[in-house]
Amino acid sequence: MCLLSLKKALIVATLFGGRETMTLACARAFLGTAILAVATAAGPGAAEAKGFKVLYSFAGGPGDGANPTHALLRDKDGNLYGTTDFGGTSGYGTVFKLAPDGTESILLNFDGADGGGNPLGGLYMDKKGALYGSTVIGGTNGGGVIFKLSHGKETEYPLYHLTGTEPMGSLIAGANGVLYGTAWNDGLDYAGTVTELELKSGLVRPLYFFTNYNDGFRPLDGLIADKHGILYGTTSEGGTSENGTVFKCTPMGIETDLYNFTGGSDGGDPAGALVSDSGGNLYGTTNLGGANSSGVVFKLAPDGTETVLHDFAGGKDGANPAAGLVRDAKGNLYGTTQFGGHDNAGVVFRLAPNGKETILEAFKGSASPDGALIDDGQGHLFGTTLTGGTSNNGMVFEIDE
Repeated sequence: MCLLSLKKALIVATLFGGRETMTLACARAFLGTAILAVATAAGPGAAEAKGFKVLYSFAGGPGDGANPTHALLRDKDGNLYGTTDFGGTSGYGTVFKLAPDGTESILLNFDGADGGGNPLGGLYMDKKGALYGSTVIGGTNGGGVIFKLSHGKETEYPLYHLTGTEPMGSLIAGANGVLYGTAWNDGLDYAGTVTELELKSGLVRPLYFFTNYNDGFRPLDGLIADKHGILYGTTSEGGTSENGTVFKCTPMGIETDLYNFTGGSDGGDPAGALVSDSGGNLYGTTNLGGANSSGVVFKLAPDGTETVLHDFAGGKDGANPAAGLVRDAKGNLYGTTQFGGHDNAGVVFRLAPNGKETILEAFKGSASPDGALIDDGQGHLFGTTLTGGTSNNGMVFEIDE
């Protein structure tokens, strides 16, 4: 199994066709093969260590979703919301809700047609409880949709039908009713864009076009914003060494590369979103690079100085993180890796401010956590795995610190 993020299966699939655009059949076939390879490499299930519990195992098929890859969303009542890439009545993924008692409800089954399909991104919830997200295929133009799911209803409202933009990251809210996200295969030379959506008009437009390898290439995950509305994110490729970048982008579309990864000891191929602290420092992960070529956790100071906080070593340690981090009030960083651990099925880790790493969970069998964690602020972490669980279709888990 390749060490790249399984999210990047969609990008690798483009190479099979020898072109920079992705066919629906190629993407679904490649990602499905990648998932099957992980699932058959080891049996179902995960180690239920102290503080770890499986909240829900996806069954797949027409009756349930399968293969979640992005972070969950949690409301004030403790309900969890998320997306699955596959499964559901048409096999094109679902939006689901998981109640605190473990009861799952399918809020939406994607049809792969006008309603979109394969939601390879997380969700955003507005103040009224409506959910927003995006899909990479379907819609009237075939390029996916940005959708709205009203609170308490199971009727999807496509806000915008995309044309070849293929968004990958979750949406975040900006000022004046604007949502921001990224599209990995849009724009000039299909290098990707930062995009914005005006909710009132439904207008989607590129805020910034990534231009070439020196500028960064193909953002794979969502953005974060500071109090001034400045957006921060990563590109998985490109930059001066072609190993990815950290960038910022103003609401006016002015982009600046803050750091260019070399792919050496500093890491390379960042695939996850960033997290920040009150001092303006940015924290993230790279899928590759580092002392052991298994990825790193890094800190980027406001002056552009990068510090590697942890080099993943594989084995009992994790390897190849494909998602961003979550940071608690004490400065601890939490994250996941796709590989490493007892069965090379991935781990959940904590990195203390002094640099000490603690493995909170090493998955057994087939798991591969591919999405970021969320923290309820009370010592409970929630996440998903791409595969594993009782049917090898992924699961939702909780870790109590």
